[in-house]
Amino acid sequence: MDEELTEEVKQETSASNGGKRYHLRQRKGLQRFPNEEHVLLTDEGEPEIFEKAKRDTHNLEWLSDMQDEMDSLHENNTYELTKLPKGRKPLRNKWVYKMKSVDGRNPPKYKARIVVKGF
Repeated sequence: MDEELTEEVKQETSASNGGKRYHLRQRKGLQRFPNEEHVLLTDEGEPEIFEKAKRDTHNLEWLSDMQDEMDSLHENNTYELTKLPKGRKPLRNKWVYKMKSVDGRNPPKYKARIVVKGF
């Protein structure tokens, strides 16, 4: 009798949601691991924030490219400094750091770009 009832429920559910029975699948819980089994893989290549770039072993390369980026913005008249109108907030920005390696044999190039943060 239980099998008949289960089959009826499946058919009704299937008909009511356009033939899909995805919610009838048995769900598996998340597999948890003890803390000592966690592994973090990183190449320690690119800092995420300015503070880390200052303390990075390649800080001179990062700071040099940051200066190049600022010089480029000034030379290209990318922006104009003005007084902020009342009631307006300034755009927030952040530095994005990337290491680029063309072929893996030559030393990487350090790229620092300043971008506007999301609103």
